[in-house]
Amino acid sequence: MLGAGVVLCLASWAMAGAEADYQALFGEEEKAVVGKGPRASAEFAGKVLQAAKALDKDKGLQAILCEKAYEFGMKDSAGYGTAIDAMKFLAQVAPEKKGQAQEKLIEASQVRYAKSAGAERRTLGEELIGLLVAGGDERAGLKKPMEAISLYRKALDVATGAGSGRVGEITDRIKQTTAGVEAEARLTGLKNKLKENPKSVAARTNLILAYLGEFDNPAEAVKLVTDDLDEKVRTYVPLSAKPVSDLAEGACLELATWYADVAEKASPAGKGVLLGKSNACCERFLELHTDQDVARLKGTMLLEKVAKAGEKAGLEFARWVRLDLGKGVVLKLVVIPAGKFTMGSPESEKDRGVSEGPPRAVTISKAFCLGVYEVTQEQYEAVMGANPSAFKGAKNPAEQVSWDDAVEFCKKLSAKTGKAARLPTEAQWEYACRAGGRTRFGFGETDAALGEYAWCNTNSGGTTHPVGQKKPNAWGLYDMHGNVWEWCSDWYEESYANAGTRDPQGVASGTRRVLRGGCWGFYPQYCRSACRSWGTPPSRAAFCGFRVVVDAK
Repeated sequence: MLGAGVVLCLASWAMAGAEADYQALFGEEEKAVVGKGPRASAEFAGKVLQAAKALDKDKGLQAILCEKAYEFGMKDSAGYGTAIDAMKFLAQVAPEKKGQAQEKLIEASQVRYAKSAGAERRTLGEELIGLLVAGGDERAGLKKPMEAISLYRKALDVATGAGSGRVGEITDRIKQTTAGVEAEARLTGLKNKLKENPKSVAARTNLILAYLGEFDNPAEAVKLVTDDLDEKVRTYVPLSAKPVSDLAEGACLELATWYADVAEKASPAGKGVLLGKSNACCERFLELHTDQDVARLKGTMLLEKVAKAGEKAGLEFARWVRLDLGKGVVLKLVVIPAGKFTMGSPESEKDRGVSEGPPRAVTISKAFCLGVYEVTQEQYEAVMGANPSAFKGAKNPAEQVSWDDAVEFCKKLSAKTGKAARLPTEAQWEYACRAGGRTRFGFGETDAALGEYAWCNTNSGGTTHPVGQKKPNAWGLYDMHGNVWEWCSDWYEESYANAGTRDPQGVASGTRRVLRGGCWGFYPQYCRSACRSWGTPPSRAAFCGFRVVVDAK
């Protein structure tokens, strides 16, 4: 065993470098181990990994020790576990070697799985599937779809052989990623056609409509608008780049009509996006135009037409429910479709918290309606008759609201509207936040664009802000990241190890309730989709609010 005195003095060795340090400490022992057989190699692997973990500051030596632990651990089945632990530790202490560590981690896990049997094989199979899927998710987030598909296919082979319940989930990932690759190929083709003939109105228009529809990137569409294009394209494409909340009343109805017309000729993927945009503009128009006149009738009829077009095409795009709270105050909810997702974060995720795993496949078996916005102060006051918030503003989220207060709000809202309202479960919240994605945030992997979607401590100015000022996620939900933490119905537990996988409700009892989403006063990493926090049911704070759920018809 490595003596305590040796561990304490490792950092003070003054030698030429990490490799020299390793040779001085373990060089002779390594030579001796080589001739003693596989079991001695496994023991040596455990010893050098222990030394790596005992070090505190010498990252170079730690990396070499981890690599040696892997090398010798893989020489015997007794050392496979050590080899795997070594690569996990290497990814932590040497971020620049993370990719290499993950590849070797998967390699070691595959070897160990292949040589296992029975119950152990099933357990190791699930671990290997988790590694492969996490690796695929990371490659997808890094815009390396072919590498992601390769890892997903390996995961599918293991899942099929091990009889795992994740076959369907992994198959969906392969389909989605493959569809993304095909979409990128189509986009490249459209770009090449315009490049070959820059004066072609048809080529330019087709690329603009592709950006507007299938690729949902109106900012790129706007860049392509020229004076020789159709008048409607010149008029409405620039409007498409603005948030719906910023559009004038008349523009909402005009843009909604144009979106619906363009959707009729779009690809299936583009049709869904364009009909969804038309739907959103119709809803916004009806919010602004309250007179019961011909214009409102046109908006209502267009909304019905869009809904029927989506249903006929078998598309799922945002549908809305509006609860009238009186005196012109409305609480708007969006229908979230049933589906499956991976809840929690992989061990490889940056800033991951220990309570965010293990990741597991979760099924949301029924559609539900979730508040488009966090409950605002005017909504809270309309139901509760009081406004406890510290940062006053009718459209600002209600805060200084305890979990108990939020539950009471839901009870009174149910009585007022005839709709059974409640807080979302933690699984419903994360599913809605991710909106079909798998990245750290609902919009992508890095926090570079977080300011476009969230109010956190880097841009809030130390206060809440009116809801809906930032971009929505793919399902039309605003402020799922930042502004205020949001109460969920679940009791908080430190791990998902014993959690359910089908419409999970959380543990049966506890002392703390779950909070999700981050807030105006916290760092960006707390806004991640998987990040979890908690509070006691009676506690109130200026960074805690909520949104509500009602059943979908």
